[in-house]
Amino acid sequence: MASRRTRRQQRSESGQRRWIWKVLTSLVVVATGGLLFANSWMKRYLKGDAFREFMSVEMSKTLRTWGSFEPFEWNGSSVYSEMYRAKGLTSGPLEKVSAHGLRAGVDFGSFRRDAWKIDQVSINKLTFVLSNDVRRKVELPEFPERDKSFWARLFPQEVEIGKVLVADASFALGSGEQRLLSERGRMTLTPLSGSDGWSVVAEGGDVSLAELPNLSVDVIHARLHEEGLFLTDAGFRFHDTAKMHVTGDVQFDTGKVRLRMGVDQLPADKVFEEDWRQRLLGTIHADVRTTGALHNPGMLRHGGRVWMKDGVLKALPILNRIASYTRTDRFRRLILNEASADFVLQGNTLELTNLLMRSNGLVQITGTATVSDPFHPTASPVVKGVFQVGVVHGVLKWLPGAERKVFTGGRDGYLWTTMRVQGTLDDLQEDLSPRLTSAAVTTAVEQVPEKSFDVSRSMLDGAAGMLGGDLGDVLRGTGGAILDSAEEVLGSGLQFVPMFVPHNPKR
Repeated sequence: MASRRTRRQQRSESGQRRWIWKVLTSLVVVATGGLLFANSWMKRYLKGDAFREFMSVEMSKTLRTWGSFEPFEWNGSSVYSEMYRAKGLTSGPLEKVSAHGLRAGVDFGSFRRDAWKIDQVSINKLTFVLSNDVRRKVELPEFPERDKSFWARLFPQEVEIGKVLVADASFALGSGEQRLLSERGRMTLTPLSGSDGWSVVAEGGDVSLAELPNLSVDVIHARLHEEGLFLTDAGFRFHDTAKMHVTGDVQFDTGKVRLRMGVDQLPADKVFEEDWRQRLLGTIHADVRTTGALHNPGMLRHGGRVWMKDGVLKALPILNRIASYTRTDRFRRLILNEASADFVLQGNTLELTNLLMRSNGLVQITGTATVSDPFHPTASPVVKGVFQVGVVHGVLKWLPGAERKVFTGGRDGYLWTTMRVQGTLDDLQEDLSPRLTSAAVTTAVEQVPEKSFDVSRSMLDGAAGMLGGDLGDVLRGTGGAILDSAEEVLGSGLQFVPMFVPHNPKR
């Protein structure tokens, strides 16, 4: 009896197992069919216009533009588009952007997560232009709302990109003579963890601005956010040996700029006009801070300090004449042990302060100057300045009256006087030469006894020989009249050579 119950129980359990197996098999078949259907449906979605339009909207939102991709071409999980083209919005700084030859690999399995995963996007050529010309932009469009249907909710509504590689990147800012252009650079963009920004690394390429020398890009490290671009380190090379490093930020909403630039090893012969390239040697260094707004580049403020190392002035007729007047050959090849100045450039005005030029054991110049229209394309800039000129004892002993009437202040081992300059760089006037001339003439007059009006030829010849040059010729020509009309002699415009202010190159 017990045996029959056991057999019935076994048959019942076996039937239950077969039923469970049939159910499980049916579920597997249904699930597999559902997955195959979903996978097929998903692939049709990805390869259709709906996904391309979705990607166009997402890209436009990210770049603050209004644009679209050209049709997608699929090869397995790899997708290619010939171009993405867009116009910037009036609310942002971007005017237009175009990307040629885009290729990406889409993880089909990512549809089960919150975002479509794209490990890497490759772009053959990327071009973008920044400007404030609203005529070239579009008003903020009404982006289409996301599809909230049942089937749409099965697919991610976000895009997750691992890295963007650009083989050829070009960038332009502004227009006309103030157009900043960067070309042929390589760029890598990586999403920043925990933010909507990107880490940017750019290498190679050239940067140009108006008539300034072209810059070759070493490497640029930056962070790109919706609110702005932040340069952590940007390195450039120009004129073979010169280097420039830039840090700072640009705010997209306000256009405000804060940059700090360091310039090193800039050869002086690359800066000045051709007729000065063999006359002024040395390397120029600078620390510059730039502030202002991109929408008004003409009023950007550039301030900082500039200095020269290993400076030499040579092969100048003025130096040879000074050497002859002072009987000091060191003027023929003037070593500049120190040459520096603080500066502010804003608009059409350049202000120089704390200017210092020193040749040890010979001469030192300090002071301030203002230069109007320093970069005018045709007109010579206008200069106005006040300087303190100091020379060592003994240099002026061959110039009558110079130490007693002109260089009357003594400190730090120098004899000092004030010199004022004004005029254009092509015709710069200074007041030191007339005062030296006046001192020489009045000293010669004072050496004649009060009651003697008969100036001997030998005395005039002696004074003329001592002074030399144009001043000596004047003294010889004036003869006895110098005693009767000293004022007329002083007012005759003696062209005594400026002693301590180098002639500026004509522009």
